[in-house]
Amino acid sequence: MLRLLSRSQSREIQPVFGACVDYALMQDGRPFNENATELEFDELPAGTPRSAKRIFAIEPTPGQPVGVVEGLCGYPSLKIWYLGLMLVVPRSRSLGIGSSALQELEDYVGPPEKVGAAAANTDSGSQVPC
Repeated sequence: MLRLLSRSQSREIQPVFGACVDYALMQDGRPFNENATELEFDELPAGTPRSAKRIFAIEPTPGQPVGVVEGLCGYPSLKIWYLGLMLVVPRSRSLGIGSSALQELEDYVGPPEKVGAAAANTDSGSQVPC
């Protein structure tokens, strides 16, 4: 269901951002602009390498994104995976898609210490896949 995207694929998820006007209005007081997906790839906390950024399309049907998950691998410390953004288009909400995507992300990252904005991998021998 999750497909890792490169910056060159950012336009593929622009329709998701366009459909999630409710979130944009709540967060920023205005709709996302037409370059929102490119900007999402560029926004990083100070000192965080670009290689830490991960953006996934949520695609229950391959090639048909209905959501986006953005996170930072190894931020703010090596065993933390920071979940920065999760969007699901309104027509696909309340269908379990977001929950399934979060579970798949947790499976990718490793067992979380807690669910929230940051999920810590508590397996002392493993590192977050960066």
